[in-house]
Amino acid sequence: MGRVLILVGILMLVGGIGMMGYSMVESFGITLSPQPTPDAAQYCREDEKLVIFGGASEYTPGQGRGRTVVYYCENAEGEQRDVTGSVLQTSIGNTLGMLAGGLGTGLLTTGLMMLGSLLLVAGIMVSAFRGSRRRIVTPVMTYQMTGQSNNPTDLSRALQQLEAAYRAGQLTEQEYQKAREALLMNFNR
Repeated sequence: MGRVLILVGILMLVGGIGMMGYSMVESFGITLSPQPTPDAAQYCREDEKLVIFGGASEYTPGQGRGRTVVYYCENAEGEQRDVTGSVLQTSIGNTLGMLAGGLGTGLLTTGLMMLGSLLLVAGIMVSAFRGSRRRIVTPVMTYQMTGQSNNPTDLSRALQQLEAAYRAGQLTEQEYQKAREALLMNFNR
């Protein structure tokens, strides 16, 4: 049982770390990709075309480089209608959608890693507890098996202790049979 918990815990940790790495690479790719040019049909009427005016790139200390971009819908007569606000609203909505998706992935990743860690610790504790129970019995049995007594009372007492340990779940059936045979062999010497 302890080994199964350890294995599941490790798999969950690896899955969480893998998801975290994938989302980091994915978000890095999104950050580096150029912003898509807005679709004219989304903001302009049929008789208009989208015109993008980009200002000169400027450096602002503490903020970095940036430039002003204005979006217009222009008809055949040259009349312009500003749609910068609509384009910006759509862009912010898309960005918030990506952030919400990233938040969900982050929560899932964190949950997987925390649950994996808990299962790993639980598995180690279960394995250690089971191992310590067996180690408590083994030295007593080893001492009794190596004793060269031919006294039937000593043999009877040793077999009773061995059977009690087996019934308490401290020994497997194979360990019980092996220790019983060793006691009987030592008694017959």
